[in-house]
Amino acid sequence: MNNIELLSDNIRDRLRYIEFSLLYKGEISRSDIMSKFNVKEATATRDIKSYSDLSNNKNCFFDSKTKKNRIKETFQQLYNLTDEEALFWLKQETYPNQSSFITYRFKRLSLPEQKALAPITTAIMNKLVVQIKYLSLNQGRETIRKIIPHSIMDDGLRTYIRAYDRVRENFITFSTSRIIESECLPEYQIEPIETQDKDTEWNEFIDLIIIPHPKLLHKNIIEYEYKMIRGELKCTVRKAVAGYFLFAWSVDCSTGDIYLDHQTHHLYLKNIEQLKNIESIKKLAPKKTFL
Repeated sequence: MNNIELLSDNIRDRLRYIEFSLLYKGEISRSDIMSKFNVKEATATRDIKSYSDLSNNKNCFFDSKTKKNRIKETFQQLYNLTDEEALFWLKQETYPNQSSFITYRFKRLSLPEQKALAPITTAIMNKLVVQIKYLSLNQGRETIRKIIPHSIMDDGLRTYIRAYDRVRENFITFSTSRIIESECLPEYQIEPIETQDKDTEWNEFIDLIIIPHPKLLHKNIIEYEYKMIRGELKCTVRKAVAGYFLFAWSVDCSTGDIYLDHQTHHLYLKNIEQLKNIESIKKLAPKKTFL
């Protein structure tokens, strides 16, 4: 067991943030740690010293002019920061002495109402029936439904819930932004067929084999961008969300030799023939169709 593993989880989290800051911002200050983790100055001072000691003083040095610790040319990572972890922290960083974020974020056009979403999350946690007032796009009107939600999913653009719908007597996916009202119904019992373990499409996983669009001239650039291996990227997703995933990433799922515009769809689903009858892919996956 190394010295890092002997540290508490809270200290390790702060040391990982120190390393992130050095790597992505070139510096770290006590005030950064204090504001990020709500700790006192003495704690922040000890954290920076601990990190420096663990790196044998090779990763940072104290700049007396700026009163900050800066990255050294001899820097070597102590932690294996994941890409998701680094991006998560980067999105929260602001410019020095400013309130504006380093990462410019697109505004989300569709957000659920808190008063409508809160009872649903409560129902998921406590296994309750929920009554919702829902705007159905198919029917073009407001509908009242009793549902048993079991999961929330988010594709980066919209938030959805997966639930058993007693009107349709099946598991379906609802857009949370179309829910007007919701109310937990603790007096109602959940039937065995309405539980998550009976949601076959949610529990089953499939592999999406994604490749550069066949019409692209410089496929090697897309291979590099998406970290493809031998020209392919395998994404394992739940069968119920496959269509949402492909739609969010603009993956062309056309069949035959007819394709969508490769200038706007840089990716193509290689194994579309094997997956084209999956419900979510039939409904949502981008593809060329003719009237």
